[in-house]
Amino acid sequence: MTVKHPQGGWTWNEPRSAYDLYTPRLVKGLGKDKVAMCPICIEPFSRGGEGKRVAYKTKVSAYSHYHMQHHHAGISARTGRPFYPPIAFRTSERAVNTKNMKEFMREGRCHRCNKWIPLDGVRSGDVKVKEIFWWKHATKCHGDEDPVPDTHPHFEDGLFCAYTSLSGHGSE
Repeated sequence: MTVKHPQGGWTWNEPRSAYDLYTPRLVKGLGKDKVAMCPICIEPFSRGGEGKRVAYKTKVSAYSHYHMQHHHAGISARTGRPFYPPIAFRTSERAVNTKNMKEFMREGRCHRCNKWIPLDGVRSGDVKVKEIFWWKHATKCHGDEDPVPDTHPHFEDGLFCAYTSLSGHGSE
């Protein structure tokens, strides 16, 4: 199935399921020139998107690593869904050895390994992407585990129903 875009040349790329937020629906080009259109950004504001068409190179991690994991709150490449959040939070005191280090560290408890994971960097000041430390842990620890099964990261509106009936994915 080829989908026409105002600039043309975009090809439909079948997602793994109707709940896959990661897989780009539209791609263009080959090899190092291949780009993917973000399936979340293109959605209108009313459906939780940004209402704009943005495409990123797929071979240099611009789409996968930077955009989907950082801009869209940690979408897992393995599952196509957001990572599980921490199940508990705490603040721990740190032994500080320089003036640029934090005295206290926020930590989140992982549902899978049950470890307390640092949620901040050790240096004073804010990081650009606050959740980056949690997502790095989740990528390694959570594996192919789907997020909480009783939550669905989608809107069951007319567009969703039309897609699921045409694609054969159905309600999962």
